[in-house]
Amino acid sequence: AGELDGDINADKLHIASTAIINGVVTAQSVTIDGRVLGSVVADKLYLSATAHFEGELHCQGFTVDNGAYVDAKFTKEPVRNG
Repeated sequence: AGELDGDINADKLHIASTAIINGVVTAQSVTIDGRVLGSVVADKLYLSATAHFEGELHCQGFTVDNGAYVDAKFTKEPVRNG
């Protein structure tokens, strides 16, 4: 729920509304409630209404709630390292 400058590799990841991630997030499933600046590589991505994302998305499918901020380049592809 804090701030991280670096990369994250996980099977399933939930980024809390108070979290700030600067780096590459790689996982099979990612839920973003907080702020991510960088890249997300995932099979499934969910951006909640409180999400703030800036960067590149590499994923098979995603859901974006009304109110989420997204400034992204999107590539549809499977997870590589998750």
